[in-house]
Amino acid sequence: TKGDRTKDISINIMDIDTSIIKYIEQKIKPSIMQDGNRLQVPVMYGFPERWATIQEKGFLREYSGRFVAPVIVLKRDSLEANRTLGTKIDANRPQNIYAFEVPYTKKNQYDNFAALSNRIPVKEFRMVVMPEYVTLKYSAIVFTNHLEQNNKIIEALQYAANTYWGEEGRFQFRANIGSFKTSTEYSVGQDRTTRTNFDITL
Repeated sequence: TKGDRTKDISINIMDIDTSIIKYIEQKIKPSIMQDGNRLQVPVMYGFPERWATIQEKGFLREYSGRFVAPVIVLKRDSLEANRTLGTKIDANRPQNIYAFEVPYTKKNQYDNFAALSNRIPVKEFRMVVMPEYVTLKYSAIVFTNHLEQNNKIIEALQYAANTYWGEEGRFQFRANIGSFKTSTEYSVGQDRTTRTNFDITL
């Protein structure tokens, strides 16, 4: 590994979580019209405390007590091994690491001296750990003040469903969205809330 500047290839669960949020914010770019202005809808991760508050009260509020809307909140529900895409162990070659030869290396630059001295080309190899394919399931909620605003966000999400989500130039993952369940709640002295629950499978 002397002089090797190649970074290790790795991807973790946090990368996948981030890819969903970044894709919604930077590619889908959900927005609503409010008071004649177009507002970008923020995306938040549902930490346990935040998600528990939503489940208990049915909405999300700031520390000041102000109702947070519009907003999209999501959290990861489960992670399951996916054996349909492949496994780490090959019965013909039972090993967890795959080695492959790099077709080009800077050390094999051709010159007249190399041709005259009969220098043997240098072989360069990379070793990569076999990936573990997984299926992740997420729960998400869309909060808005009005049903019309909620509809626009659902339309944008549905349009991007069943495609590969992720940051440009980085890892991307196939995202499937099931059904959208919308409900509107209104009570005297309280804020009117329209919420839509949906699931994402990566």
